[in-house]
Amino acid sequence: MTEISNKEKPRFCSDCGLSLVRLDTWCISRSCGDCGRDVYFVRHGEGGGIKVEKGEKFHVPSLTLSLNPNDDGRFFRPGFESFLKKIFLEEKLDPKKIVERYKEIEKAIDSELNNLDCIKHCDLETNEGVEEASKILESEGLTTYWYNLA
Repeated sequence: MTEISNKEKPRFCSDCGLSLVRLDTWCISRSCGDCGRDVYFVRHGEGGGIKVEKGEKFHVPSLTLSLNPNDDGRFFRPGFESFLKKIFLEEKLDPKKIVERYKEIEKAIDSELNNLDCIKHCDLETNEGVEEASKILESEGLTTYWYNLA
């Protein structure tokens, strides 16, 4: 008869004390110098943010972003890449400038979408109209417009 162990996998490395489980926040991982297992941790940079050193992996939890806290916004790949470039490669984001810029982009996209002949009849202010327009754009192969609608 074999003995069944109720022991769970350890959550922390017995050698270095770091987490063996991926964290629910932005974190870093590397191989533990003693045991060789992947360990997860957060190292804060001097000016804020997270400092990642050579040979480490940077992990991002699933993200949602909305300027309206009541919305359940999601990133699409082009927007996510653009957002990350802004955070890591450009100057710090000014919340007022972000709101202004996204309002400008929204107006331009709305104008462009409302002038498309194939979806002019759709009311883009309602869920039903957006769903219908989405199906039309997808069936027509108008991917860029579909992303803009999304």
